[in-house]
Amino acid sequence: MEEQVTQRQEHTLWEPEGCCPFPGVWLRFVDDPEEIGRDCPGPKGETLELHFCRAGRVQVGGGSPPRILTGGSVWFVPHPPEPVQLLSKKYTGLSLFLAPQQAREVVESLSKELLDTALSLDRLTGEFRTNRGRILPTTNTLGQVMVRLFSVPHAHETGFLRLKTLELLLCLDAGKPKNPGRDAPYLDQSQVERIREVQQYVTAHLDCRLTQAQLAKQFHLSLTALKQTFHRVYGMPLNAYLRNARLAEAKRLLQETNLPVAEIAHRVGYESHSQFTALFRASEGVTPAVFRRDRVKPPSASK
Repeated sequence: MEEQVTQRQEHTLWEPEGCCPFPGVWLRFVDDPEEIGRDCPGPKGETLELHFCRAGRVQVGGGSPPRILTGGSVWFVPHPPEPVQLLSKKYTGLSLFLAPQQAREVVESLSKELLDTALSLDRLTGEFRTNRGRILPTTNTLGQVMVRLFSVPHAHETGFLRLKTLELLLCLDAGKPKNPGRDAPYLDQSQVERIREVQQYVTAHLDCRLTQAQLAKQFHLSLTALKQTFHRVYGMPLNAYLRNARLAEAKRLLQETNLPVAEIAHRVGYESHSQFTALFRASEGVTPAVFRRDRVKPPSASK
């Protein structure tokens, strides 16, 4: 019975159907943009929706010039929502639904108790309604909180999810998206495809010490265009994306192979074993050796 409950909780939290960290607040992880605005979980006519695009690209509505939702942008979704058209091969995003009357008591009291900050759902509701239908780039802080929700630690998923959701609401309440009142600028398909080439290249060469200046020159981009466009398409700076990719590959190698930690460090682009260990500990809270020890895995020889 206990195992069945655990499995059901995991399904509730992380399958696309979404989760409810607080009464009146729902999150839905989206890999099909046509799910945006579909089956609103709260009271009809009262629930507000914001959608964050982590990676991918869709066109919203059919106006001219076209409105594009891409990595690092948020869409204050109107109801009924406008139709969307997928412009990329894959898509990932996160929808936040807010029913103010249901959420007010718990969210406002918890924000004051845990974070010593009085969150105003009235102000937050005003932001949703003022920007309804707009596509806006996020602030750096808001984008970081959004992205962090996609990598919840398994052991503390429920508490971490609630804390990050509360932080997300506070960011929305305290900091308006950049350039309020203006839709995010359009990225043409050639820009997106070039940045995807960069992403594929760095992912395939995690063992190489790559600089953004080198990548800009190699892919015939200005350094500014590389930084800004990558952030918009993938929702985070290139250096942060590369660091996350290296850590993800390191964790895979630690769990699926019996390679020495020093060799794994080299394979994911760190010349110094101590530097790799320090960065790994800062991210995961444990050293690579402890991480490997605590995971049950069938050791396999690596070629």
